[in-house]
Amino acid sequence: MNEPHTPALLLTVTSRFARLAKREGGKSAAEALQAAESFIESQQEKYFGWVTADLERLNKLLTLLDADPASDKASEAAYRKAVHIRDLGSSFGHAIITEVADSLCELLYRFRMNRIYNHEAVAAHRAALKLVCTLQFSTMPAEAGLTLQDGLRKVVARYPKVED
Repeated sequence: MNEPHTPALLLTVTSRFARLAKREGGKSAAEALQAAESFIESQQEKYFGWVTADLERLNKLLTLLDADPASDKASEAAYRKAVHIRDLGSSFGHAIITEVADSLCELLYRFRMNRIYNHEAVAAHRAALKLVCTLQFSTMPAEAGLTLQDGLRKVVARYPKVED
């Protein structure tokens, strides 16, 4: 009872973004990149104010998660704010902030997917983020950041990795 196979039909779909990217005019990729870099440079002095506000919001979200670790809503909100902090860190030249926030993202992901939670592990990440999100930390030797990252990796490794 083998049915004959019909050949697959390939469809070419062109998105609005693809059409915009191909049209004439506008900036070249190099010009757009330069404009983005100039913008980031012009906003550099505002970064620590922004990240401080983001940390305050993250701390509120993590407090909600501490109160109800089974809450998918609290877990998702805290994860998203940590992602935001992670993504902006390297954009503004603060790779250590990205690394520490990424570690928190991984921890929160493991907790949510494995339906577990540990307040102390989250507290360690909160303290680390508070430390690295200061202008003073950016003047410390690189070894301080490496030691911190190593410690956070060990904390995360204590919890089951999620297999995709």
